[in-house]
This record gives sequence, structure tokens and C-alpha cells, in this order.
Amino acid sequence: MKRVVFKTNEAVAYQGEAMESGDHFNNGASSKSQRSRENNVSESASMKKILISLIVVLATMTTFAQTQTNTISTVSPDNDIVYRIFPTQNRWTFIKLNTRNGQMWQVQYDVGGNNRHENILSLITRVSSENEANGRFFLYPTQNMYNFILLDQVDGRVWQVQWSDKSNERMVISIN
Repeated sequence: MKRVVFKTNEAVAYQGEAMESGDHFNNGASSKSQRSRENNVSESASMKKILISLIVVLATMTTFAQTQTNTISTVSPDNDIVYRIFPTQNRWTFIKLNTRNGQMWQVQYDVGGNNRHENILSLITRVSSENEANGRFFLYPTQNMYNFILLDQVDGRVWQVQWSDKSNERMVISIN
């Protein structure tokens, strides 16, 4: 059997064994429909790529985002004071420091009950009374919420200060 090719606009048909005599072409209407479907599939694939890219970018950003803590500096800039209160990472607990001699107390407040108290961390004076000076001692927080570093800002000596609700776990240890 002989094969004949008919070209009408963009549609190409082969007459042969598979084609019946009653079959005909819609002069390009089916090709427009097919192109429209192909464009929809292409747009859908493009949207999927954009969506996946967006998800990957957002996941990466949240994975590598650094945690920010909202800390409020409550240390007075005035160096001519005897006592300072230093916040801990526990919202109910502060450390009171005598800046003249290094004595410290753990201060706890309470808004709903009767759990307010002040515990001794150290009553040892770290300098003689003649060498006491306002602002001489300062506390620096560490990454451990229960520990601070006490610094003598005159001679550079340092101590590890640990507060706790348990009296046997409170301590001040010389570092140098």
C-alpha cells in the first residue's frame, strides 16, 4: 500500500493502514489544544521547580539561623555605687554584689506566692577595708546559667561564682 502525506497548517497526517477513509483532520485546532496542554504542563513543572527551590531556601535559612536572645542590659553605668544587681538566666533569680569588697548574695523574687528570699553566696571580703573602692568588683555571665566570673577590676584577680537553690551547690572559687 502506498503512503501519502497531507500537510495542513501544522498538522501532518499519514494515510495508510491505520487510517480509515472517514478520518479527517481539524486543520490545526487539535494542535493548538495540544500546544496549550504542553504549555500548561511546562508552566506546572516550572511552578513546581520554583516551589521546591523556595522550600529548600527557607529550610536552609531556618536551619542556619542563629538564635537571638532578648537580653536587656540592666547594669547601671554609674561606677560610684556600692551595690549592683546582676540578672541570671533564671527569671526569678539575681545576684547582688557589693562592688567595694566582692561580697555576694543570691536574691530571688516571687510574684504569686511567698518564695522571696536572699541567700548568702559569699560574705568573704576580697580586699582589705583600706583598699575597698566603689565599682572595684564586677560580675560577668558565662554560658552556664548558674556560673558567673567575679573580676577585681583593680588587680585582675578572678573567681568562679556559682549560684543555686541548694545551699551545698553555691560556691565561689578562686581561678588564679
